[in-house]
Amino acid sequence: MNDRERVLTVLRGGVADRVPWFSDLDYWTYAVERRGERPSGFRQSPAYLDFHRELGVGFYLQGYWPFRPIYDGGIEVKAGQKGDIRYRRVHTPVGTLEEQWLFLWDSFSGVAAGSLRQRCL
Repeated sequence: MNDRERVLTVLRGGVADRVPWFSDLDYWTYAVERRGERPSGFRQSPAYLDFHRELGVGFYLQGYWPFRPIYDGGIEVKAGQKGDIRYRRVHTPVGTLEEQWLFLWDSFSGVAAGSLRQRCL
């Protein structure tokens, strides 16, 4: 069985020949891409899937959303980045929610830069 067959077998209530292993390599490959050890755009290329196959791990779909959210009722979402701070603001008729994440270059990851806060109108 390959990884896909294993997962489908389990989802159908069957027993796979072994536990399928799916590895979240996204953070690590982001770091090697940013350091220039892999070409820019590596994680969006077919080579990224081949990389998982070579390692014998299933591909973990993190952040690959098969849909686009639609907001109504006066809700507006704005996201962006300023320097090392990534932010998202959700404006609603009753207030605004905001989150900020600080990028940490030593670990190529992020940490909450401020608490989630609500500002009521």
